[in-house]
Amino acid sequence: METHMSENGSEREGDLPIMDLPDTADDVRDFLKAMYFPSETNRHQTLSSPYRESDGYWALFPDSYCGILRLATKYDASPIRNIIVGALEREWPTDLYQWVPLQGHIQEEIANYGLAMGEDDSTPYWPNPVRAIRLASDYAAPRVLPIAYYDLMRVLNEGYDPDVSVPKRDRDTSALTADDLRRVIRGRAALHAALFKGLIDIPARSASCKAGDACTSGVQAYMESCAADMRQLEHDPIYWLEVMIPRWDTATAPASRTHACGTCCFHMRGHLGRLRRKLWVALPEYFDVADVVPSGWGE
Repeated sequence: METHMSENGSEREGDLPIMDLPDTADDVRDFLKAMYFPSETNRHQTLSSPYRESDGYWALFPDSYCGILRLATKYDASPIRNIIVGALEREWPTDLYQWVPLQGHIQEEIANYGLAMGEDDSTPYWPNPVRAIRLASDYAAPRVLPIAYYDLMRVLNEGYDPDVSVPKRDRDTSALTADDLRRVIRGRAALHAALFKGLIDIPARSASCKAGDACTSGVQAYMESCAADMRQLEHDPIYWLEVMIPRWDTATAPASRTHACGTCCFHMRGHLGRLRRKLWVALPEYFDVADVVPSGWGE
């Protein structure tokens, strides 16, 4: 595709004038395709989709949309820009109750696809938070940033254990700035500090507990056993709390927690749920983007 013309505008291709554009041919091509073929703005099909691109799941996401978003922002093509930003926000949502099931869905889809195709490396099929951060920062899509930084923290976390069923992900951060990397490091420290403080501050038993010290010992012993695997707790605190909350359901009480009464179980579920919510809505603060995201993020 040509993106140049002579100074007097007389250069033509057949009967059509050649427009002088300062943009790359690839960007112009992608932008025009998005204008005339709406399916181009929804190319990252899930593995189970019959319309999935041959090279995989979110392998094209969000890189395939860089040129579209760049020119849609530059030329104020709001409808197209909103579609691309919406796609980013669906993969890195502000809603905790969308984020948690989405991660399970992605992991299940990737695992099933890998088994079907005989592939061991799932790296290309995961949405890339590095590219999401770059796009969100460069083209004013700030709602994506807190959870994209959190997602990148999970990718880079030193507590990551390849022996656990957590697929490997691309750790290339070359597209990030020094400020981006500082945000990840400081955000990780702030998030972990808030997590551990929140766990320590949970009372050992409910004020309404009738069992006394026996119940206190049971609650403390079980919490200590659950926190023993620090790798998972540090790798993904939101998920760790998501797993912990139903363990205090009296209908599915594990044998190791039988000393905790029903009142204390309800007490623990409530505290852990509130802590998870508190951490989620504070992600903009932890990753130092509270001044650019809309107020009420995550609420």
